[in-house]
Amino acid sequence: MGLPWASPAGTFMATRFGDRRRLGAAFAAVAALCTSQALCASPPTTLPDAVPPQPATQSRVVVLIQSARPDALELDFLPNLRWQLTELALTLSERTAPAFFDLIDYVSEAQKVSSASETFLVAWITRKQSHTNVYLYDPKGPHLYAREVAVSESPAAASEELALILRSAIQARLDGGDVAMAEIALPKPVGATPPPHPPVSPLPERQVVTYAREPKGAVELSGIFSHPVSNANWQGGVGLRLWVRKRPVRFGFGYSVFPGLSVSNNQAEVSVQRHPMEAFVGYRVWSGALNVIVESAFSADPVRRETTFSRMPLSGQEPHWRWLWTVSGRVRFETYLVSSLWFTAAAGAEFPLNPYSFELAIAEQRQTIAKILPVRPTLELGLVLGWR
Repeated sequence: MGLPWASPAGTFMATRFGDRRRLGAAFAAVAALCTSQALCASPPTTLPDAVPPQPATQSRVVVLIQSARPDALELDFLPNLRWQLTELALTLSERTAPAFFDLIDYVSEAQKVSSASETFLVAWITRKQSHTNVYLYDPKGPHLYAREVAVSESPAAASEELALILRSAIQARLDGGDVAMAEIALPKPVGATPPPHPPVSPLPERQVVTYAREPKGAVELSGIFSHPVSNANWQGGVGLRLWVRKRPVRFGFGYSVFPGLSVSNNQAEVSVQRHPMEAFVGYRVWSGALNVIVESAFSADPVRRETTFSRMPLSGQEPHWRWLWTVSGRVRFETYLVSSLWFTAAAGAEFPLNPYSFELAIAEQRQTIAKILPVRPTLELGLVLGWR
């Protein structure tokens, strides 16, 4: 027998629980409907396919090996680079090059190798004590790239570093970007035929050859003939000159030795010895098969006079020196004999600045034996040995 007050309450709770179940089912149905509509409204998504790298039309990279027997670095370098190029869909070929190759020889060999249609790039390495140079030749252009690197001492590590450098440059070339290497000028072949020059007249050709042969300086040994004093013959001596050239002007110094010159009259005889020293400057006014030079000089001459004979009542004087200062001018002619050896001849005149006389004493009087001439002609003949 149930309790009388329990029936209405149970009925109320059962009714309330049923309402909650129906409300939850309604919410679930609405959520499912919205989800299905959203899925139907959005298009299906698919993952994009991976784009494989596009290989170049030329699929081969050629490496020039410096010798027929590669060392440990090159033995490790080639496999490393081949593995790197496989990822880029490129193949690797080898060509040997003599060890004495210069840069122009490598470029010439690269041009021959790249004549094949399948060659994409040509690379090679050269090594020195402290660094290694990596080169990349691109036949399109053509272009030559270079990079100087300091690699590790270990051959395995160094070969991997070089392979990565070339892989990066080749990848940039495939992508059309800038290569991380400096572009250098292609070397020009030695002995290339120069462009023809227009014909020139014979005279300019001779002048050019003469200028090229003219030395920077020279030593000159010559015989000198002069007429220094009155009542005497010409005096001969030997001269040595040294000069340097700053075209067309010459600067130099000279020294001459003249043996004793006898000067006499009926009463006495004196001997005159000269040792002139000069500084001169010359200017070339004509150049060709015969050079013409105008010179001027300033000289200091310590003249020694000695009385060798005197008649009574003349009394001779003790030998003594006296300076004679002169200025001179001359015209010199030169012609080539062989190489740097010339023949030279000059003619000119000396003008004493302090001329004096040679005298002997007679009691309280003096008798003149000879005088320094106010104008003294000179001649020279000699050989010139020049240097360049």
